Amino acid sequence: MKLVNSQMLLHICGSRSFLARVCSLMPALMLLFSTSLMAQVSGNVTDTNGEPLIGVNILVKGTSNGTITDFDGNYDLAAPSDATLVFSYTGFAEQEVQVGGQTVINLTMSTDTELLDEVVVIGYGVQKKSDLTGSVASLDGAEIAAIVTGNPTSALQGKIAGVQVENNGGQPGGDANVFVRGVSSLTNSFPLYVIDGTFADNMNLVNPKDIERMEVLKDASAAAIYGSRAANGVVIVSTKRGKSGEPKVSFDLRTGIEAPSKMLDFLNGSEFIDYRNQREANDGTGFTFPNINENTDWQDLALNSGAIHDYGISLSGGGKNSSYFLSGNYFNQDGILHSSGFERYNFRANSDFTLGRFKVQQSFTAVQSEFEANPWFGVNGSSPPPILRQNVPENDGGFEAPSFDIHNFAGWNEYGLAELEDNFTNTTAFLGNLNFSYEIVDGLTAKINFGVDKRNINVNVFRPTFFMSTSDANDNINDQNDLTNVDTENFLTLVEPTLSYGKDLGNSRLDVVVGLTQQKITTTSNGVYVQGLPNNDIRVIGAVGPSNVQNLLGFKNVSTLRSAFGRVNYAFDDKYLFTATIRRDESSKFARDFRVGYFPSASFGWKVSNEPFWSNGGAINSLKLRAGYGELGSQNIPDYAFQSVFNLTSSTSVNDQIVNGYAQTSLALEDLKWETAKTLNIGFDMGLWDDKFTLSGEFYNKDVEDVLVGVALPSSVGFSQPVIQNV
Repeated sequence: MKLVNSQMLLHICGSRSFLARVCSLMPALMLLFSTSLMAQVSGNVTDTNGEPLIGVNILVKGTSNGTITDFDGNYDLAAPSDATLVFSYTGFAEQEVQVGGQTVINLTMSTDTELLDEVVVIGYGVQKKSDLTGSVASLDGAEIAAIVTGNPTSALQGKIAGVQVENNGGQPGGDANVFVRGVSSLTNSFPLYVIDGTFADNMNLVNPKDIERMEVLKDASAAAIYGSRAANGVVIVSTKRGKSGEPKVSFDLRTGIEAPSKMLDFLNGSEFIDYRNQREANDGTGFTFPNINENTDWQDLALNSGAIHDYGISLSGGGKNSSYFLSGNYFNQDGILHSSGFERYNFRANSDFTLGRFKVQQSFTAVQSEFEANPWFGVNGSSPPPILRQNVPENDGGFEAPSFDIHNFAGWNEYGLAELEDNFTNTTAFLGNLNFSYEIVDGLTAKINFGVDKRNINVNVFRPTFFMSTSDANDNINDQNDLTNVDTENFLTLVEPTLSYGKDLGNSRLDVVVGLTQQKITTTSNGVYVQGLPNNDIRVIGAVGPSNVQNLLGFKNVSTLRSAFGRVNYAFDDKYLFTATIRRDESSKFARDFRVGYFPSASFGWKVSNEPFWSNGGAINSLKLRAGYGELGSQNIPDYAFQSVFNLTSSTSVNDQIVNGYAQTSLALEDLKWETAKTLNIGFDMGLWDDKFTLSGEFYNKDVEDVLVGVALPSSVGFSQPVIQNV
């Protein structure tokens, strides 16, 4: 959208000041010397609800003379008496008004539904929704932000047909499993996430209020441009960007309470003793419970109300050649389960710069989060028996567990174990991309995108010394406190040069994009397990000596993916649509002779309602039929799965002494190849009563061949790991 010079003057002077009005009149004063038929036009611009619109562009048609509305929606402009004023504003229908000697022109602008609803983001470009031939669904950012959640993935639940979301037990900040059109693989059925052009395995660390919209590419025709990582669907996430106009500041403060929706009806203390005594009698053990006058409701202790706090601030704005969006967010969720919680800090900076045909876009986000886990709740499918005391001061740690000596049965105190253990995961992440584009000639644009996703994850688990029971001593007694510390770094880099061309050819439209992708993922992990720290208050590895180190771990994995792709979109006479895509992927996860895979797709569309024989007087005002076929690949296997693994520290006996040796711990098949999903999709899109009601229907069939899956072998072969095969 072209912005006139006077807008820049208004930004300098401040739109609410008297000086700003003077600045806005400067172009008009210059025009006054060149024409004697000038009119001083003023007015107010609002939306359909009567709210003032700030920063509406008002331009004298055919000239560069214009202005923008101020904070109250007012404007002032000098224009020839016979001129036409053009009012334009993002998200609203453009309007033209004849001056005709008027000095006051007030205007109400209506929402441009076509502009808001019809353009969707697809792989490496955008396309009008009416021209889509594949299965693509959209979700507006307002629907996502309306849900108070630490993970925006949860907002997909129930919003898009064919997309299923499973939250992992509702734990604060926990992952959510997303299945696009069902479970389609035995290794990993989760979709690919593309966040502002950068690939990611999830969007757990994205602030939901930063999302402008999400698109889900469900069939092979729509997703084939992403090739090997798209077999389970693609979720494209577009975050908010700044708009030209005065700076806009937004605050968002939300808080709430979560509570268990249903509690189980457990036995109380006396009922439990009656039950156990009857059981002992039935078994003929001769044991009778002593007089234990305890009635601890462990479920009530474990499950409580938890508070959610979600505080955010954003700043956006822009001028003629640049725009920006900045945001910060704090999210804290106390788990309804004791010893669980999630805390996260988000910061985002998006910007756009334009200089003639050259454009730069950047999107960066930084995240710091802490997750406290309770891995004990529900272990063994129950809670501690109600006859156990809540506080046992004579025991180290202050808890007790069932004992054969007292209760004639054993078990754990899961509540006590969770209270005693500290289990924290801290994540520091940096995700972003930098995109340069240059329009070589009209319609022909060269781009290069640099993306990075760097995550440092620290897992720290500390177990103090404690005593609960001599029964099940392995879990109920901890004579030496212990600490596990694991540091993992995931570093993804992405380089994608593309060349796109779009051309209107009279009664047809052609769009072509070709490109290359170079992706590299490096995963480094180091960990240590130590026992016998000086006391339970000292929880750092440096406080122990070499003899306290019980185990060390460490590895470094590197995987790369090189790809070339191309897509052609062609629309003829606004009736007949065609899309064809081809992608070549080369993955380091397969042996050299099996690394390359080719994944083509083609789809067709027919706008039946644009045919001359279609009657516009009926209830159905628009109808589009579409069909497509495509093949997608999957490489969801561990790195180096085609190579056998040897353990360098396997124990063996030499001359009656135990020494370190080498042992093969896994078997690998060198002829592993791509898993391939072949999908046929047939659908229709229908609009009724001037699109007041819209309906889409799909029929699809997906066949997955050469499924990659780990097959377990008998332990007698001596290998501990399943063998990954194509089955």
